[in-house]
Amino acid sequence: MAVTFDACSRFNRCMRFGILPRAVMQVYLSEGVLTACELTHAWAMSTVTRKARFVFGDGPRANAMDELASWIAEAPARRSIIWNVGPIEAMYFMLPWSPANIDHAFRDAYARERFEQLYLSEASRYQFCFAGPCDGGGQLVSCISNELYAELVMHTERMGCKLAGIEPSIPAEWDRFSDVVQAKERALGVLD
Repeated sequence: MAVTFDACSRFNRCMRFGILPRAVMQVYLSEGVLTACELTHAWAMSTVTRKARFVFGDGPRANAMDELASWIAEAPARRSIIWNVGPIEAMYFMLPWSPANIDHAFRDAYARERFEQLYLSEASRYQFCFAGPCDGGGQLVSCISNELYAELVMHTERMGCKLAGIEPSIPAEWDRFSDVVQAKERALGVLD
């Protein structure tokens, strides 16, 4: 399934303009728990219709994923899923980068090189997500393992959902609040 890692930001733009499938599942993967929220959309308004938590503790996620699949099966037939990956499953760093540099191939290569310097790990084993660039320069980069990415894609297909995005939680919040944070000289904190 060919879905870009940061498809969630495109989804959020569609949400603002009222272009949503019948049901959207947002699933937050944090340490030991999956938190799911079902959104339905009608007449340019999104409504939370159901919420659930599936605890897996220190053990494997498989049982929680099975419970999630059963819960999602109760939703309307046409549904999409967005995975928000918590900080425990992702790695982050700031990439010194100017929004004026629009060559994304160069930015991606630079980010992979920077990742290998910071984490001493092979960048090809990770999926990269880029938050919106900051006005003062720099761009938040987050990474999840290829294994986690493949696991989430596989579960999405198994649940009969369309993959609307996989995104670490910090860039999702950054993109949502960056204009306010930068305009008011404030800081953004995300608690997991």
